[in-house]
Amino acid sequence: MNFALTEEQTAIFDMAYGFGQEHIAPHAQTWEKAGMIPKELWPDLAVLGFGALYVSEDMGGTGLSRLDATLVFEALSMACPSVAAFLSIHNMCAKMLESFASDVLKHRVLPDVLAMHTVLSYCLTEPGSGSDAAALKTRADCTNEGYVVNGTKAFISGGGYSDAYVCMVRTGEDGPKGISTLYIEDGTKGLSFGALEDKMGWRSQPTAQVQFDNCKVSAENLVGEEGKGFEYAMAGLDGGRLNIAACSLGAAQMALTNTLTYMGERKAFGRSIDQFQGLQFRLADMEIELQAARTFLRQAAWKLDTGAPDATKFCAMAKKFVTEAGSKVVDQCLQLHGGYGYLADYGIEKLVRDLRVHQILEGTNEIMRMIVARQLLAARWGCPCPVCGWKIDFGNPVPLRPDWALISSCDAIMAQDGNAVIPPHRWWCGWHAAGAAGTGRGNAVIPPHRWWLANPEAISRYAVKTLWYPGHAMRCRP
Repeated sequence: MNFALTEEQTAIFDMAYGFGQEHIAPHAQTWEKAGMIPKELWPDLAVLGFGALYVSEDMGGTGLSRLDATLVFEALSMACPSVAAFLSIHNMCAKMLESFASDVLKHRVLPDVLAMHTVLSYCLTEPGSGSDAAALKTRADCTNEGYVVNGTKAFISGGGYSDAYVCMVRTGEDGPKGISTLYIEDGTKGLSFGALEDKMGWRSQPTAQVQFDNCKVSAENLVGEEGKGFEYAMAGLDGGRLNIAACSLGAAQMALTNTLTYMGERKAFGRSIDQFQGLQFRLADMEIELQAARTFLRQAAWKLDTGAPDATKFCAMAKKFVTEAGSKVVDQCLQLHGGYGYLADYGIEKLVRDLRVHQILEGTNEIMRMIVARQLLAARWGCPCPVCGWKIDFGNPVPLRPDWALISSCDAIMAQDGNAVIPPHRWWCGWHAAGAAGTGRGNAVIPPHRWWLANPEAISRYAVKTLWYPGHAMRCRP
């Protein structure tokens, strides 16, 4: 097992670091006060290939791996995590378009997206749906010409600043299967923006609500298929979580580097403060945290690149661990600066503010814990389907137990008698209309070979064991 970066990866990191230190770091404080990143910066980054990091080379992108991309964001965040994070959002949107948009839409918009003449924003969150993203309300009604969109998106980085918005909207029923993705360009009639949010951190990024009032969107601007929007939105989150973790890592590393310099210069009680053992222990603890975070992040990125079955779990774990480690380190760096750390001139307090939001976006760290716990529990209970004989693919290797199985495409548990058990909090997934009977514990039971029927015959079984199970759908595979 070789943990060293290749020569190419080292060159990627060095190129991003050099650009950041020359073109971003000297202006970071000014841009924060102005509340705006100059748009002239983005084409310069695109020249280096940073506007299309994981778009394939066939489409004009850079074609980097997810591990390579974390190096870019780690290096750029050493100059300013706010700028680096905004670039991550653009790249996530660009990859969504390459992966799912029609050829017509791709050929029309991708050239300017990759050159960053068109800067993209990602619009999923709404005032009433954050972690519960599938509950979004923004509606897109189909017309002869396309769609009419009504609703509001909240906390949108680049709201009123970006040139186009990749928007998740409801075109069908409640729940994730009723969500589609639309590409909505700035200047579209009916598209407007709220006032800029006055944020704790990421102040150089303009953030605002994105509002749709009978906003008319061409049918050609549908990304992929109707009803697949939530799937598309989730597809980019593993990589997004790695990127935001990399932004925390790079910023924290720069804070530690600057703190080491400061402690060598700052004198107290007749010697530089880096000579006090108690403070040396703090430095050692921070170095240990960052090295562990870096190794964890790169392992998760490697798993995502290689298609490891537990990649999603590792991305969630890395996001939680690295963002919390980064915030802890920059807070300690501020403490070691004393009163000077509290002043804007030293740049440490900006990092404390910028990194705090990393524990909230791309899925809160509470959601990261839920993902990990659910997969641990699912691994404990999974087994082959006794009806079709196939194993269940939920993104992890499954330790088998003979008397339980998860059922394809629903939040169900298979009892050893072959009946599907539907927990009561999941009846909304369609089984509430399927005539399912209660077990006396609030669970519904549906006999085998009848899950696909509109009105399956249901029976009540009091002996069926109750088991809580995560809310994402499963699928069988041979």
